[in-house]
Amino acid sequence: EALSIAAQSMSIISKEPSGPIRLYRASLNLQPENALVLNNLAWITLEKDGATEEVLKLGTQALQLNPNASYILDTVGWTQTILGNTEEAIPLLIGALQSAAQPSAETYVHLGDAYWIDGQNENASRAWQTASMILHSEEYRQEILDGYVGMARSVWGITVVTPEALYDFELGEVTRLLEEKLSAVQEGRRPPTGMAKPTNGEN
Repeated sequence: EALSIAAQSMSIISKEPSGPIRLYRASLNLQPENALVLNNLAWITLEKDGATEEVLKLGTQALQLNPNASYILDTVGWTQTILGNTEEAIPLLIGALQSAAQPSAETYVHLGDAYWIDGQNENASRAWQTASMILHSEEYRQEILDGYVGMARSVWGITVVTPEALYDFELGEVTRLLEEKLSAVQEGRRPPTGMAKPTNGEN
């Protein structure tokens, strides 16, 4: 558990994935059936190496252990989206949204990309618009900031950077790319699919 928490903390404050990956692997050696660690390792490896066979294997293992976890459904759904398997991806991403306690902007972005790749352009636009509404909600922003404050107090014991800086680090690029997608759709251009920095796999 300590190794996993350390990996999560490192991935929040650094764009370099090698350290968190080593920590997740060490954690997995001690608890090979920990669905959260399997998922987080799959997610950060996906960010580093793309949708490899290892990523798909890790995500599938996590899903078998916890088939109703929204963050795992999102990881596997996003992996399938990147692979172009939208028939598999879309139900997984819808399931992630349905099982989530709170709506996830990142999952709506993933779903929009899956819809677009599948040729369902209107559904894609609606999903991206929903993601934009969530990201621009003050309640959503405050919830994320409160989460960072809680982690600083309960896990880190110190404030390394401000919660606002962490928010911009984690979600600033997601928001920018999302706005590019919506602008492209409005102007009749092909929107960019994919996310520069996936964020919501780690929970």
